[in-house]
Amino acid sequence: MHDTTTTDQAFTDALDALAAFVTDHSRTPSIKETSDGVRVGEWLATQRAQYRNGRLTGERATAITAIIPGSLDTLEDAWRARAADLERFIQVRHRTPLRNGRGEASLAIWLMNQQTAEKKGTLPAPRSERLAQILSQSGETLAKGAWSTTLSNLEAFVAANGRLPRRGSSDIVERRLADWVNTQRHRHNTVKNLTIDRINRLAAIPGWAWSAKEPSTVLNAGLA
Repeated sequence: MHDTTTTDQAFTDALDALAAFVTDHSRTPSIKETSDGVRVGEWLATQRAQYRNGRLTGERATAITAIIPGSLDTLEDAWRARAADLERFIQVRHRTPLRNGRGEASLAIWLMNQQTAEKKGTLPAPRSERLAQILSQSGETLAKGAWSTTLSNLEAFVAANGRLPRRGSSDIVERRLADWVNTQRHRHNTVKNLTIDRINRLAAIPGWAWSAKEPSTVLNAGLA
């Protein structure tokens, strides 16, 4: 038997508990029900949420539907509806949604989750193709869109806060932006594989610095 990570084993154990529950009760567990010491109702709800956000691998989705056929179908409908929301947004705004944009944050987060799944190779092919088709309407590919979306989020952050994000921030969104900034600096200074277009777009951000040691311009001292 092959070795598994702790996460994989936890999934397998919960899946076995779900199978035992369905065998014993011939139905899907409610949110508070347990089986073999596992809160299978809560666990199943979590898997559905991950599926809806594009974070559940195809292999895991198949394993769950093998136990409860059709249990994820409604979530696929929800994903398609969200993709349609994104398409309408791009058709109207001619851009992708922003994390800090008014009334568009949840759609921006959803798109970021899909792009993360695509980068990890866990986004199902039909979803990847659908998103690529949608993003092409804004002149972006799915991979390019991920970079441009993060850049837009960075621009929005700087506009709102008057400074670049900090890696020591208590806010996880700010820390992720700061990590991304650090990655771009590394690609420019060390790896040297940042395109001219991306270099220019980053340099155009007020207060941008190619080194964390460089003092960046504070746009608004009251917000810093």
